[in-house]
Amino acid sequence: MRSCPAGRRSGTTAGQTDVNALDPTLEVAPTDPARALRNLRLLLDGSAQRDLAMSSLGTLNVLYLALLQAELDRRLENAEIEYALIAIEEPEAHLHPHLQRRMFSGLQSGRNRRSSTFVTTHSPHIVSVTNPRRLLRMRATPNGADVRSARSADLSTTEWEDLGRYLDATRSELAFAKSAILVEGFAEQVLLQRMSADHDFDEAGLTICAIHGTHFTPYVKFVRALGIPYSVITDGDPDLKNALTGAGRVAKLCHSLGVDAPDAEAEGIFIGDVTLEEDLFNESDDNRRLMVEALKSMLKSAAATTVDEAWSRGTFEASDLMRRIRGRKGLFAQRLAGLEGPLSAPGYIQKAFDHLRS
Repeated sequence: MRSCPAGRRSGTTAGQTDVNALDPTLEVAPTDPARALRNLRLLLDGSAQRDLAMSSLGTLNVLYLALLQAELDRRLENAEIEYALIAIEEPEAHLHPHLQRRMFSGLQSGRNRRSSTFVTTHSPHIVSVTNPRRLLRMRATPNGADVRSARSADLSTTEWEDLGRYLDATRSELAFAKSAILVEGFAEQVLLQRMSADHDFDEAGLTICAIHGTHFTPYVKFVRALGIPYSVITDGDPDLKNALTGAGRVAKLCHSLGVDAPDAEAEGIFIGDVTLEEDLFNESDDNRRLMVEALKSMLKSAAATTVDEAWSRGTFEASDLMRRIRGRKGLFAQRLAGLEGPLSAPGYIQKAFDHLRS
């Protein structure tokens, strides 16, 4: 508040205050522009309103990239530079998965045609929002770096789009795998580790990838383009009437890959006898015992008793199992995976394991 000059008080009536005479002045910032600029603060993290010193390292990284991109765009627009190349190493560090996806989507959108961005990452979240055609896989070998481009996969536009939708944050692990087994569905994905209990898949860098169907071709071409060793496991389905049998599917897959069907196993493609559940049931007594226990855990007491009695009489068959788990194969696989005891791999699945180990 500034004090008022004495002369300003003349002309007032006793008992009243001349408002103008108070002449209020409220100052919240320096009047010197240079000092005002020095007092400005940048607050981050939304409603948290943290200043730079209190913000997380991940947030600061995002801010740095945004400012760098803005500066490069300005210099390109003003023709100060002809081309900009941005190389970023592991931008996912210290970032929440949702922010990883938002940040990298922003890096890819609206870029100047006179600039390129290269990113190295171990994050499946970043891969999940990347056009799969832009993926490069780099691997150290005794002879130096081995670089493979997914773009070399011979896929149609529709197949690329399908692959892009398929590679969510979980399935994008496929791009980082040292080796992969492509399977039809959830049951195989859950049970294969149980069938190979003496080998830790994570330690081996092995990914089990369920494609949720039998359309293996684009996925096989994708892993081949990236140089990832693979196996394919598909059901035999010998009695299908209105669809390809397992043998028919494999012949079609081999044709699309330019491989002779008799050489399918040498390529890493293996066919079951019937279905995964039936083949497991027929593999060994231990398998049958575990599968009956898993089935009983899904049933009401009366039905479980009926199954137990048939098992005791030796009359419980694979067809009985399939009839009772129809529509609930995923739940059955979960229950079976949770039981203690050896689960023997059918011959074709063991061959798939051996193919990758060799």
